Amino acid sequence: EEREETTPPRKMRKRNVILLILGAVLLFFGSFWAMTALMGGSDEVQVPSLLNKTVLEAEELLSAQSLKIVIDDEIYSADAPKGVIINQKPAASSTVKKGREIQVTVSLGIEKVQVPDLLGKNQQELTVALENAGLVLGETTMVTSKEYPYGAVVYQSPEAGTEMEPGSAVNIMVNEPPEAAVPSLTGKTQSEAQQNLQLTGLAIGSITTEPSDTYIKGIVLRQEPLADTLLREGDRVNLVVSSGPGPAQSDQFELIVPESGTLVATMTDAKGTTELYREYCFAGERVQKSFVYYGTAKVTITCSNQVIMEKTYEP
Repeated sequence: EEREETTPPRKMRKRNVILLILGAVLLFFGSFWAMTALMGGSDEVQVPSLLNKTVLEAEELLSAQSLKIVIDDEIYSADAPKGVIINQKPAASSTVKKGREIQVTVSLGIEKVQVPDLLGKNQQELTVALENAGLVLGETTMVTSKEYPYGAVVYQSPEAGTEMEPGSAVNIMVNEPPEAAVPSLTGKTQSEAQQNLQLTGLAIGSITTEPSDTYIKGIVLRQEPLADTLLREGDRVNLVVSSGPGPAQSDQFELIVPESGTLVATMTDAKGTTELYREYCFAGERVQKSFVYYGTAKVTITCSNQVIMEKTYEP
């Protein structure tokens, strides 16, 4: 009979012990790896999104991932409120090692501008100053002040140096001249009208002429605004002035002819030159002649082409 070969019991026991030890080692390291993975023992983590978060909120998020925050820059932004994060590096969802510094850019909010000093400036100057500062003109209130010239800013709100957002409005108060009543100028000469206006702090504006049978040339026919209208000092009053001839005036000339000859009398007035008299006269003869004239008239009398009399007749 053939004998079966069998493993000696001692060798079998030794092999089983080795297998058990190897299995235990594998089980230990497998369990350790699994526990480490479950407990977050990995060296890499995902970067959370920090956009629109405050620095404090970002610190809490990064701390939970064993990451650190570093403020890399602070810039003005018209789209994000002051103090929130508008950029990060590395970007959200990036995989990084624990302990990594995450750089962020924080918004300073809208960049503000300083209100310029407008006191004492006129309309053109204050407009340029506000435009250069990126601001606009708000309410304008007219007041009277002896401290500043007329038309100048005497008060502003907000005051100079205040920081405001671009496009904000600045309210001002402007010094206006006191009121003056327009004097009656009708019937006065242009020179008299100008003097009267200057006495009240006003000035002559436009001057137009118009024919008139009522007023002689150079006399004010109408005014705009009318008398007693309240204006501001420096305002102008427009005048309509007569160009003549004005109302008819009557007078006469009289003389003793010095020598015989042809006596000729001519008159020049607002309507032109007119011959009043032409006759042959004898020496010693008395000549008298009535006439009508307009405006200022000048009568010239000659005898045998020699001027023997000249006279001016005022209206």
